Amino acid sequence: MNGPVFDEIAQQRFQSDTFDPFFVNVFMSWASRFNKSYADKETFEKRLEIFSQNFQKVKEMMDEEHGSFMSNDDMHEVEMNQFGDWSDEEYSQILSFKPDLALNASKTYESLPVGDLPDSIDWVT
Repeated sequence: MNGPVFDEIAQQRFQSDTFDPFFVNVFMSWASRFNKSYADKETFEKRLEIFSQNFQKVKEMMDEEHGSFMSNDDMHEVEMNQFGDWSDEEYSQILSFKPDLALNASKTYESLPVGDLPDSIDWVT
């Protein structure tokens, strides 16, 4: 979803405090594309609001990049992906996963004897 249509949708959405039907249809198309479903109206509206904020961020990134003097080799494409209805906090949780190293610190490992090893192994059998 790039170019003039993207600009038109973003402009319509952010000129008022309510979601217009066209933007809701954009959200519904996106949700369908990524097999999203929401349990209730409250969740739907929350995800729609997050989506609209992320949509605006994408639009601003595209405007900034296309308005700069970058060569085509330096440009990259930005679009709404399957994480479009995730908040920054939700997204950062998957990026900041750190395994609990204390769990592994308590494990002990036994050395195996290596003195009686054969000179070769037939891996076919």
